[in-house]
Amino acid sequence: MKHYLYLPYICFFALVSCDMDVGESGVVEDAITGERLKGVVVKMNSSQGSRIDTTDIDGYFNVLKFFSCGIASCNTDYDIMFLKDGYDTLRISQGYSRSDNAVFVTEGKNDTLLIRLNVRD
Repeated sequence: MKHYLYLPYICFFALVSCDMDVGESGVVEDAITGERLKGVVVKMNSSQGSRIDTTDIDGYFNVLKFFSCGIASCNTDYDIMFLKDGYDTLRISQGYSRSDNAVFVTEGKNDTLLIRLNVRD
């Protein structure tokens, strides 16, 4: 019976210690050639903070930000901007729809986000 006295405390601490993440990780490539692009600046902004990354030699980026929200509202809305000289700037948000410029490698699974940048005219 004594163990049941701890149950409210356990539930409270479980609620207070909720962790979430916001943002994306993936790879950036040229929309025409399929060549992976290094040096693309990736900027993520959200109410939980900002994160900036630059794609590596293989075109990979990671702008995930982890945070604790406790029992408060966990707002995970975000915008991500992709910038590279010679290419159009691309902006996506959490609610982005599948398009030619932002898709998952395996559709139906949220595995690797593939960003395709168009060469600027």
